[in-house]
Amino acid sequence: MNMFNTIARFLGFMSKRQDGESTAVIEESRRLVESGNVDLGRALLVEQSHTNPRDAALQRELGILLLHHSGGRVSEIVLAEKAFRAATIIAPEDAELHYWLGESFCYQGRVAEAEAIFERSVVLLEKCGGSANSERKARIYERYGQALQANDKTDRAMEFFQRAIDIEPKIAEATHDLAGASYNLRGLTKLKGRPSSTKIARWPMKLDQVSDLRKAVFQQFVDCAVSTPLLSARSRVLTLGSCFAQNVAMVLTRRGAQAKSLSMGELINSTFANRALLHWLLDEAEGELDEETLGVFTHYYGAEKSTARDHFVHADVFIFTLGVAPCFFNKKSGAFHLSYPNTNTLHLLAENEFRTTSVAENVQNIEDIVDSVRKLSPGATIFFTVSPVPLAATFEYSSAILADCVSKSTLRVAIDEVCRSNRKGIYYWPSFEIVRWLGIYEGGAYGAEDGTSRHVSEHYIDVIMEAFIAHYGSGDLK
Repeated sequence: MNMFNTIARFLGFMSKRQDGESTAVIEESRRLVESGNVDLGRALLVEQSHTNPRDAALQRELGILLLHHSGGRVSEIVLAEKAFRAATIIAPEDAELHYWLGESFCYQGRVAEAEAIFERSVVLLEKCGGSANSERKARIYERYGQALQANDKTDRAMEFFQRAIDIEPKIAEATHDLAGASYNLRGLTKLKGRPSSTKIARWPMKLDQVSDLRKAVFQQFVDCAVSTPLLSARSRVLTLGSCFAQNVAMVLTRRGAQAKSLSMGELINSTFANRALLHWLLDEAEGELDEETLGVFTHYYGAEKSTARDHFVHADVFIFTLGVAPCFFNKKSGAFHLSYPNTNTLHLLAENEFRTTSVAENVQNIEDIVDSVRKLSPGATIFFTVSPVPLAATFEYSSAILADCVSKSTLRVAIDEVCRSNRKGIYYWPSFEIVRWLGIYEGGAYGAEDGTSRHVSEHYIDVIMEAFIAHYGSGDLK
């Protein structure tokens, strides 16, 4: 009966109220919200704001309700922003309305963008003198300080954090709201006067920053970093790994580099397979590889290894495109197993285990790959990249999508550990991130040519390589 009584009261109030009775509407909405009827309180404010769209108090109340009861839903927060924006248009000299508009930006994680809004609120506060509530004034100063800090304006940020605290020191000590101002001020004070080379890389917040693939790639990976010319038309480049490595070689050749892909289809696309191939070329595979794995290498390159070895000896730039972390291992010996191409792999499970390898195993393999390459080509420049081509199938997980996520993550973390180990001449290029992280914004990352979900669209490959050459290539590459 309580719900029926509440609805009856709500309908009765709606039928009796007069236009312009915003104070009564706001009070009734608050009563409904306090009694747990948030939806009815919201509906009352929405209906009245439509009836009287020029009432700033109604827009403010609606915005606050939407913010505080959004539950993190962006759609509700955006509606709150619209309500506050409407209120500031109606009452442009109201400092608190500008504060709430800025607050709606903060709820969306857009603190840096809110700087101008909070600045306007501060200016209006100064104009009204001491009439503003001291706690609200302190909160406005704190939020302005946070926005300034987000835009790397440290000195100004410190000034307003201090002003927030100075308004009434007891407030800073007693309320949770100003704890952030005190904390930020202490942190910035420690940093002040100390030279720092730390740069903050922030996620692009606006869709128009990432919806153009080429523009986004250059902003994120080329323009923000110091170019390091490591490739020229005289470079002898060898690409290895998944089928993506073949695409890389073709584009580099078109741009004037001497590039060759040591192609074995999708076979040499793990760190274990690349390590095994290099050990075979260096005659270090005895007792390490089984007969079938050795037979695969012989099948591709013949019993004489000199031709394949020469590719490594004569190359001075290597690009390894790592595709998968799962591999087959012999159940008895634990040795890595490589099967012949285009064969049904189900029969392998009789004698082999299929498992996703660990980060530690892949780190060890990558370090071994680097050492092996340097035995064949001392001083070589080595690039690693993770192939954006998805995992084809799995025996471990209920979904190949889940397996692919674990596989790519394992490889990416392993490469990162090696690149952070300060070994010279080792670099990473974010082909995977460009397709998987930026590709979701522009769309069409896969299958533009053939309609499949695993073949990277040629437009993406072209952008990846254009950016790679812009960053690492010299002027003689077309």
